[in-house]
Amino acid sequence: MITEEQWNKMLLTLVPVVTGITSIALGLLALTRSSPLGRRAYHLDGQYLVSVRYPGQLNDIREFVQPHNPDVIAVYSQVRPDPWALYDFVCRNIDYRRDWGEFWQTPSETLRGYGDCEDSSNLLTSLLRNFTNAYTV
Repeated sequence: MITEEQWNKMLLTLVPVVTGITSIALGLLALTRSSPLGRRAYHLDGQYLVSVRYPGQLNDIREFVQPHNPDVIAVYSQVRPDPWALYDFVCRNIDYRRDWGEFWQTPSETLRGYGDCEDSSNLLTSLLRNFTNAYTV
């Protein structure tokens, strides 16, 4: 049986070791994420390619702004060409839902009623593009 004194001594020895191993693991994780292997954005032949839907699939970032999408046009025609009304529509009708990893939705998918930050931004930009030169930053 371990005495309280032995337990305390063992604990004092293990805490720095566990902390060190955790620090090394987190450091290695950070290094691999910032390496070229972990990149998720590329610029190639005038395209801004991002890996934000399925592993290994690259999409041009501009594909996510779809002003001529029938669902976007339907909302736009109901709301009217007023930037604040369109913003209000997105705020009131799209619930924030965090996605695990990074998965960008198209405006039609976001119009189902949920999405995260970039999904709402791309939907609003798609709506605004019907009457002004809007873009997502």
